[in-house]
Amino acid sequence: MICGQNEEESREVASLTKIMTCFCALRFIEQNSLHPLEEKVIITRKAAQMPGTSAELKKGDIVSLWDLLFAMMLPSGNDAAYTIAEYLGKKIYHSQQEDTNEKSDRRVQSKVKPKMAMRLFLRELNRTAKEIGLTQTYFGNPHGLCHQNSHSTALDMGKLCVVAMQHPILRQIVGTQSYSCVIERSKENCNVTWNNTNQLLGEGYEGIKTGITATAGPCLASCSVDNGQRIICVALGSKSVDHRFTDCKKLTEYGFNLLRMSPL
Repeated sequence: MICGQNEEESREVASLTKIMTCFCALRFIEQNSLHPLEEKVIITRKAAQMPGTSAELKKGDIVSLWDLLFAMMLPSGNDAAYTIAEYLGKKIYHSQQEDTNEKSDRRVQSKVKPKMAMRLFLRELNRTAKEIGLTQTYFGNPHGLCHQNSHSTALDMGKLCVVAMQHPILRQIVGTQSYSCVIERSKENCNVTWNNTNQLLGEGYEGIKTGITATAGPCLASCSVDNGQRIICVALGSKSVDHRFTDCKKLTEYGFNLLRMSPL
């Protein structure tokens, strides 16, 4: 870490939670040799009714797992994050049954209760948090909406970003300014476009994620590269939505100036 202020203060981190959801989803996809473009997911009523930021998915929509990753990370879709967690939670259950040599097929997977699927995915989020050294973090949901048990710190979020940004597909996703795809809605193809909420893209920044809730305040995790050096900045509880971008700009420039004076 180059510098920090109150970096170990425990607080909610809003949609920065989705960085971990995306990272864990990509790891599970790779470890289980899934083909995310071929994995078709049906949006449930509960997912479609998620409050807050949304990818505007509708109950019954059929969306590929690949497209859902962009729906989660660009417009910060809580509906997409919930869908990914529930869908992969069922996959986790399925893989556990195979590991114990129990009969496992599509019928078994479909019988997994949504609460169980979500619990399994959240267990994976928190297991991974411990694995990568996030000592003051707990995820109570996959999207970052207000939750009494969810908490982290700017330092832990920075550690997460360092690990997550080493994943090339995650870097590709969070660095995308606009993404268009076709989803199946009411048995018809529907063209949709999602725009990234991160206003720093195109200004020398590679990502990473915006966030805001009433209790967390405006948040931003950013990543900038200059002369081969990469700086990750985490701002939690900024004064306003606009301030989170100016905060990260100022802090990033400060960090690069320190590196220029005293290279690591």
